[in-house]
Amino acid sequence: MIKVSTIDRGSESFENECNSAMDAWVDAIDGKAGADHTHGEGGVVVTLIASEANLGTGATDGEMKICADSGNRYTWDDGNSKWRVMSGNIYAANPSSATYTIETGTVIYNTTDSLIYEWNGSAFIRLTAQKLLAKSSNYNVLAADLTGFTLFTNTGASGEVILTLPAGAANYSFGGLVTVAQYLQFLATNGENFRYGAEQGAANGYIRINVVGRYVWCNWSGTEWVITEMQGPWNYDE
Repeated sequence: MIKVSTIDRGSESFENECNSAMDAWVDAIDGKAGADHTHGEGGVVVTLIASEANLGTGATDGEMKICADSGNRYTWDDGNSKWRVMSGNIYAANPSSATYTIETGTVIYNTTDSLIYEWNGSAFIRLTAQKLLAKSSNYNVLAADLTGFTLFTNTGASGEVILTLPAGAANYSFGGLVTVAQYLQFLATNGENFRYGAEQGAANGYIRINVVGRYVWCNWSGTEWVITEMQGPWNYDE
């Protein structure tokens, strides 16, 4: 399902929570950040904590903790007695495998050098095809922008930034990272839509959010824009 935090009633947007295990923490964030709140649904334990400093030791394999300050997510790896880093987490310094379980293919964003890294099983490797594009005003995305590992930000924006996508094509992909508290919106065209899991957005629909640190990654599947990575809730229209 597509994760969202608000509903744009006027545009008939609707709210879906990321999954049954995480719905409680979305409500808990407002007014409760900084305290510990634990919720268990469907056998999964999810705890909202203030920061990584409050991770402590897990009690059950697979239990999740979410940091209120960064939105970073961790699951407990009981076999190695470590917290597992989740793709989409954001760090000032890349996490260490001595401290965390980091599975091959895990992708993180480093705020210090503004680069994306992938864990190759022994080290974090910078994704060399990465291209960082800061947009402070509306922009028609070019085909050339979608053929590398391009991450769009809204650095410098003083209002909503709408990035209008071209028609999807093979090997197109892009990412988005909110760096200032203004809406960063990706708008599909040509009757195309966004999808996250079983949830499908509207034709010519959008995804957007205005919360600093929120991240999304999309790939063209051949028929639609599929969200493969998401950090925190995003909005979309039905």
